[in-house]
Amino acid sequence: MLVMDRVSKRGPILDLVLQEINDEVPGDSQCFELVEVVHSASTRNGESDLVIVIAGPQGRHAILVEDKIDAPAQPQQAKRYKSRGEEGIAAGEWSSFSVLLMAPEEYLQANCEPYPHELSYQLIREALPQDDEFGRKMLSCAIAKQQHGWHPSRDEVMSAFYDEVALTAKKMRVKADCLHKVGDSRAEGSGWVDFRSPLADSSISWKSNQGAVVLGFHGWGSNVDTLKQRVGSVPDGAYWRASRKGTRIAYLCLDALYKVEDWEDAAFDSPLIVDVLYKVQRFYDYAIELSNRAIDWSVPD
Repeated sequence: MLVMDRVSKRGPILDLVLQEINDEVPGDSQCFELVEVVHSASTRNGESDLVIVIAGPQGRHAILVEDKIDAPAQPQQAKRYKSRGEEGIAAGEWSSFSVLLMAPEEYLQANCEPYPHELSYQLIREALPQDDEFGRKMLSCAIAKQQHGWHPSRDEVMSAFYDEVALTAKKMRVKADCLHKVGDSRAEGSGWVDFRSPLADSSISWKSNQGAVVLGFHGWGSNVDTLKQRVGSVPDGAYWRASRKGTRIAYLCLDALYKVEDWEDAAFDSPLIVDVLYKVQRFYDYAIELSNRAIDWSVPD
């Protein structure tokens, strides 16, 4: 969030990013307009930690940023970033893109997952103005965490809850694959269970701590009314939820039986999990229906 805030202010961090990816920006990377900076942008190919979109005479250029402190590199992660960039081109969101890994210097030196561009926390910290004491301190803390081998801890209660959802989905033969694999670690408070959607640029999730199953339409956060008109009818009981300001995703929701506050109890509440998975399946089938209809999915400017 620190990087997002500083990039939004058109300061030295954005200058560093543009210097690093300058050879991939059509035209002069200094003659541009900052269009948007989005945190945690998701598509069917996963999530980008940060997406920076600039616009120049030759069109929009996206910079997809993976922000690492100490988490281990994931196989094919850089390739998935490239796939998300290509998705954006196909959807008309931008005409070109770059992929950038941002991490402490020690992480970059040890990283075995190749990224086209890299930028170290140390360089970013040096570029910040001396009076930006908060920003410099936050980056120093992140660098120290990496040096001392900090890792997020596994939460046994959350992990058991996610495992039960994944196992029940498999038993019910839910077509929307649960993206959580049994045995995966989950950190405390990770209240969203994600499923694969058959519709491009969409996602299906159970927001257990909010009491809803949602079908998210990526890129439509500011154009919900237009999306409603193009989609038309929705499943019985489903309703559109207004997006927060600055959110890129529009949500179609189905209420769960209740909001989950105690995940240990929820892991043993079979009626809740079964009910939610039926609603996940309903959204999966609806997404297939939408993909087969002649709908204009181009997002208005």
